Amino acid sequence: MDIHPPTGGVHSLREYCIHLSMVVIGILIALSLESALERHHGHQLADRAGRDMLTEIQSNRTQIEESLPGLERAQTQLQQQLSEQKKAIEAQRHHAPPPAEHPVEANAVGFPVLSNAAWDSALAMQAVGRINVDAAEVLFRIYSTQLEVKELQKTFLDVALRFENYAGRSINDTEDRMEDRLGAMQQLSASLANLLNGYHELLGQYATAKSIG
Repeated sequence: MDIHPPTGGVHSLREYCIHLSMVVIGILIALSLESALERHHGHQLADRAGRDMLTEIQSNRTQIEESLPGLERAQTQLQQQLSEQKKAIEAQRHHAPPPAEHPVEANAVGFPVLSNAAWDSALAMQAVGRINVDAAEVLFRIYSTQLEVKELQKTFLDVALRFENYAGRSINDTEDRMEDRLGAMQQLSASLANLLNGYHELLGQYATAKSIG
């Protein structure tokens, strides 16, 4: 909005006050319009960020729900292997035949790839601060829990990689190696149990996102 000085001279205090009032009113109108446009832009930014995060949460939720059956089946198989390994150790001590081993069906296990790109984008665009306070708190809890679960995923994969050194029992295994294998299996089972608990907690957090949809 352009503001121009009055044409011609100002010949009285009354004319001066009129022109000054027009300038002030023009400035106030310009500031008001700018503020209104900024609020509108902020609302649009918050709405778009909210929709993106809800879409991302739904995608993450679907991945977890699809992965859980295979992971829970793997945990059951691990528990069976633990029992068999303990019996194998006892059998070796008594020079008896070891029990049959039932390996984990690794090809049936899949892990969800949890994304937080929409949350990171909302933070970068400062859109989170424009979202309703209650909704922002729900989203913060969800993505904080999700980061914790991603750490549990990383821990489990690290333990699983170390367990590869003990995968498969051999009739030539010494008692020490069998004990080491038992310990590695216990770590793997405990790590997977923590991860499964994390997934279930995260699903509960995802359910709260319905309140902001």
